[in-house]
Amino acid sequence: MKDYLGAFAIALVISWLLTPLYQRLAEKLGMVDKP
Repeated sequence: MKDYLGAFAIALVISWLLTPLYQRLAEKLGMVDKP
């Protein structure tokens, strides 16, 4: 069970850190449609 919790925690931290970076990158490159 600890293996699953460790994998979940690592995935949570990575996604928490990378989401804002990719969001800014997508906005800079014009990939986000603003109605």
